Amino acid sequence: MTQSPNTLSSKSLYTATAIASFSRQNTQYSDFPYQFLSFQQDDKIVVTRELSSGSQQASFIFGYCAQSPSIQGWFPSSFICQDEHQLTYFSSPLPDLCRFENRVVPRLIQQLSELIRRQAEKVGIFRMPGNMNVFKQFTDDLNQSMQLQNTDQLDVYDACTIFKYFYKELPQKMIKAHMCPALQKHIQARNYEAAAQVLEQIETPEEFINYRFLMDTLYYVTQFSKQNKMAAENIGMFLYAWIIEDAPDSEKLFIQLIEMQPELEFEMNKKFEKMSPDCPLDLVPWREQYGSIEQYQAQVKNEFKSEIATCLRVKKGDQVTVLRQEAGWALCDKNGFVGWVPLDAIE
Repeated sequence: MTQSPNTLSSKSLYTATAIASFSRQNTQYSDFPYQFLSFQQDDKIVVTRELSSGSQQASFIFGYCAQSPSIQGWFPSSFICQDEHQLTYFSSPLPDLCRFENRVVPRLIQQLSELIRRQAEKVGIFRMPGNMNVFKQFTDDLNQSMQLQNTDQLDVYDACTIFKYFYKELPQKMIKAHMCPALQKHIQARNYEAAAQVLEQIETPEEFINYRFLMDTLYYVTQFSKQNKMAAENIGMFLYAWIIEDAPDSEKLFIQLIEMQPELEFEMNKKFEKMSPDCPLDLVPWREQYGSIEQYQAQVKNEFKSEIATCLRVKKGDQVTVLRQEAGWALCDKNGFVGWVPLDAIE
């Protein structure tokens, strides 16, 4: 158990903040065979390895203080709090890009979108490339520290480059080829409700949220087309192939989706039930809280959708595993996706 830090991976899993001071001389752990790390309350900690110690009924973490990376050691997980903005953007493996546990749009994309919106009038912001050295340094720093550093100091062209590459590197196209004919038909007929129903076939909840966030940002940029020379047609030619599987007129379809985003978003939002204030929101980190204990299997009797990220979209007839119940809500697992569903929607 007393492994040398040099034999352990230095790749960051995440960053955290110390909620209490910890010392190697802490008497409670003096008999444990670990090389301990000392730190003070509010220190920034970089976690590189986790270990669950069943015999001592404690969870131990290996890492180092951000200000002293050469000094590494173990410490109890109860002494730190994981930072909220943890990301795996551009990290390997790529399929994990979409699978953030609470299905909240990555903080990175939110911040980049805010920066782009603040400078949306700049000429050719999605056409002119950013500095690739800045792009590489930014993503390298992000993968090493798992923190967003100096986002506000990025040039808008750098921000657009990173924004585009996020969607380029998603594991799969969000709109499948088989969806395109129906989308084209309904959009041509201005049947926004039917088109929204087709978009709801996007494969996973994560991709559905990513799609809506992307289109909302792109539509906002087109509102400054006289200044930035970036109408939907200009944006479409750069991005459509990353979003839609190869299909006839897919570029034209993508342009129409940008132009009609407000109407489509209105139809999609109509189908989302508003959450009551007492809905449990403590989903993260659900695996640590609830593990994989199966309480019972249930079947969905009423379809449920919500705009709240910690809820689970389910359809009538879906089979779910109920992990926990609380105040009229059930924490359900559906094929590896976990979220809250009203108790009266299942049986």
